[in-house]
Amino acid sequence: MTSEVDEFEREWTARGAAFRRGTKGSVLAIDFASAIADSPTWSSLAGLGSRYPKLRELRLDRCGASAATIAAALEGMQEGLDVSLAETAADESVLETAAKLPKLRLLDLTGTPIDEMTLARWRKRMIRTRLVRRDRA
Repeated sequence: MTSEVDEFEREWTARGAAFRRGTKGSVLAIDFASAIADSPTWSSLAGLGSRYPKLRELRLDRCGASAATIAAALEGMQEGLDVSLAETAADESVLETAAKLPKLRLLDLTGTPIDEMTLARWRKRMIRTRLVRRDRA
């Protein structure tokens, strides 16, 4: 593990993010749902896939990141992955990036600007991924 990873984790933990490690020390899950940050800070999420190659679960619920930042965070992820983007700015550009992830298992898009027609079209393209969008009551 590099000092850059340590600094990233330390910074985000101080902002309310939660990191979960496996028995060998690899980061397996990150929950940014409770993290508080301004727009420039969210841009540091780019490259999460290369920073944490064993990452299996990513929660960005209610984060203030732009769609471009969310897409950059997803790029290059290789492990079987569950991603929650509920109530974010995720749009079709995020779906384009997600479709390139070879082992994406679940993508929660509840409360995003993505409409049902768009979601239906992407479900046909991403047949190995469970795309979820729960209606809010």
